[in-house]
Amino acid sequence: MKWIGRLWRGEYSLGKAFWVFGILISVLWYFATKFLSMALLVAMLFIGFGDPSAPNGLLGGSLFILAAMAALTLAYQILAGVGIWRSAAQFTGKRAYSILARVVVALYLAVLIGGIAIAVQTWFNS
Repeated sequence: MKWIGRLWRGEYSLGKAFWVFGILISVLWYFATKFLSMALLVAMLFIGFGDPSAPNGLLGGSLFILAAMAALTLAYQILAGVGIWRSAAQFTGKRAYSILARVVVALYLAVLIGGIAIAVQTWFNS
């Protein structure tokens, strides 16, 4: 787990921090969580989460897994964002790359906060 500390401190090159940790791993995680979410949905639809014969805790367990995935996603995105930001600060190449990397991190953070705000508002309004 050394990579977590190295990423957090910005010890990876800007290219590796941005393209590997910021893009590649995020995209792979996105598809993995979407697949698991769909699998849970299909399981609940076929087994029936409202049916008295459904296994106890299927809905609760599924909601826990989805909440855990959301928490892990948020934690990783913060880690990757901080790592990219700090790698950009130490980048010695073209200054435009450093600035663009930080702009992308800032925009992604704004989208992430906006998405969380909408989710919370929707939850409280329902």
